[in-house]
Amino acid sequence: MNLKNAQNFIERYITVKPKVAVILGSGLGDFIDIINEKIELNFSEIPGYILPTIKGHDGKIIIGKLNGNSIICSQGRFHFYEGLSLDEVTFPIQLFKNLGCENLIITNSSGCLQKHWKIGGFMNISSLLDFTFRNSNKPVKTVLNSILNFNKLKNLLNDDDIHLYDGCYTWTLGPSYETPAEINEINNLKGNVVGMSTYPEIKKAIELNFNIMAIACLTNYAAGISEQPLTHEEVVSTAENANQNFCKLIKIIINNI
Repeated sequence: MNLKNAQNFIERYITVKPKVAVILGSGLGDFIDIINEKIELNFSEIPGYILPTIKGHDGKIIIGKLNGNSIICSQGRFHFYEGLSLDEVTFPIQLFKNLGCENLIITNSSGCLQKHWKIGGFMNISSLLDFTFRNSNKPVKTVLNSILNFNKLKNLLNDDDIHLYDGCYTWTLGPSYETPAEINEINNLKGNVVGMSTYPEIKKAIELNFNIMAIACLTNYAAGISEQPLTHEEVVSTAENANQNFCKLIKIIINNI
C-alpha cells in the first residue's frame, strides 16, 4: 500500500479535480453504467493499491462525469475483517482527499432491524454505532452531519416508489453475521441497520474534513427479525435489484451538493 504512488498514477487520468467521490457497497456496482466520459482503472493496475476479496466488489476506480459533475468512484471497498489495518481499510478515503476531492458519498448494503421497513429500500445514515468493542467495553455512538439532511433529501427525491428512511448504522466486525441476541442488543441501543463496513471510512472522512453523505441499501432483515437464514448471495442479489432506484437516489444527491 503506497498512497503517493497510487495518487501519482491516477492523476495522469484526471483533467478536472473531482467534485464528488463515491464508494459503492456490495452489489451496487451498476452505478458506474450511468457515468459519462468514464475511465476505468482496475485496482490491480494502480501501483500501491490492494485488492478486494469479497464478492460484489469488482475492484475498480472510475473517473468521469455525471450530469456535468466530475466524479471519482470506487467500485469495491475493503473490510477490517479481511485482515487489514484501519489505514488499509480507509486507503481510498485518504486517496480521494489527496486528489483534491471535498465531497464524499459512502454507500453499503445493510441488514435491517426494522420490521416495517421495506427490503430494497434505503436509509440515510444520520448516526453510527461502533459495536465492535475494540477500544471500549461499551458501544460508541457518533452523529453524522450530512451534506443534505433527511427531510431535504426526501423532498428532493419525491418518489413514492423509492422507500427512504433515516437512522443509525451499526458497525460489527464480521465476517460472520450477528446472532439474534446481538441484534436484540443493537435494537435496544437504537441501531436501525447493521453492517461490516462504513464506520471506519466515515470516521476517517470526518478526520479529513470531507463533506459526507452516507446511504445504506436494505438488503435483508437481520438475524431473528426474519425466519430466513442470512446469506451473502441474498445481500448481493437484493442490492443488484435495487440498483435502478439507487442510481436515481445518488444522482439526486450529487446534483444537489
